[in-house]
Amino acid sequence: MIVGGGPAGLAAAVYGASEGLRTVMIEREAPGGQAGTSSRIENYLGFPVGLSGADLARRAVVQAKRFGVEVLTPQEVTAIRAEDPYRILTLADGSIVRRIVENRHQGSVHVRSRPGHTVFSVCLPVPSNPAAAVSSGRPT
Repeated sequence: MIVGGGPAGLAAAVYGASEGLRTVMIEREAPGGQAGTSSRIENYLGFPVGLSGADLARRAVVQAKRFGVEVLTPQEVTAIRAEDPYRILTLADGSIVRRIVENRHQGSVHVRSRPGHTVFSVCLPVPSNPAAAVSSGRPT
């Protein structure tokens, strides 16, 4: 489960799904986040002449869906809680998304909250980088 569909969330969705994980990405507005509204992005890795934010978001969504990512948008996550072995997200419309977290690759899942913010992060060791981490957080 990935909360937030900006560039980091889209990348996490692609990487997770490409490793065979059933992946759902939830975005409250449109995939691409703030970057998706940029008229020109000049500093994104792999695009030496730049591209528009909308084009970057479109390409990332196509790639994510190719790997089987389920994209839920527009949907807002209002609560995140852990009840081992489940991670449970509550959506603004009252829907519940519930997944069992598998300890694949000896990874870890963390949910942290502080007033006004919830951060959900997933750390999965990968062959080329033993401590790669992706996190998504936004004001709640």
